[in-house]
Amino acid sequence: HTSYGLFLLGQLAVDRGHCEDVAPLAAAGAGVHDAGRPRHRPELLFLAGACLLNAGRAADAAAQLGALLGEFPDSPRAPEAAYYRLRALDVARTSDATLTASYEEALTGYLARYPQADHAGEVRYLLAELHRGRGDCARAGAEYAAVTSGPFAVRARLGALECQVAALGTDTSPAGLARRRDTAAALG
Repeated sequence: HTSYGLFLLGQLAVDRGHCEDVAPLAAAGAGVHDAGRPRHRPELLFLAGACLLNAGRAADAAAQLGALLGEFPDSPRAPEAAYYRLRALDVARTSDATLTASYEEALTGYLARYPQADHAGEVRYLLAELHRGRGDCARAGAEYAAVTSGPFAVRARLGALECQVAALGTDTSPAGLARRRDTAAALG
């Protein structure tokens, strides 16, 4: 086997609608260390991850994409693999809460490595939602505030307002009443 040959077989399997054949090809290529490996192995791992994700095997997809990122962090597929890995972990954690820590690490890792990427606003929003879901509106607010444009900006603004409303509580002190007025003004 060669890295290029395995990659071609993987592409052929996808083209023929046999995505289930790609992960075994990726596994077979783990021990192949030829000159084409840096170019073709990340592509095969990405195909395998995408096929697993499309088959509803989110946790397996995240593992496959994580292998790509671990072995080839600077490959051209790395940013896309990092994004799809965190999306796979988001899906997988709904049935396995132990993956929440990995999901958070994937979010923060993506933002550290690709802060200006096309998906950065969405990833910041997802991280803010994770913080808000834990009741940590201080950390959520910082992430929401960083989403200033794009399709997630309105959602981020709403999330920030929901945090403000939640913080109001029953505080009837002058400062609490002032926060209520400010929040009401922000709501329009």
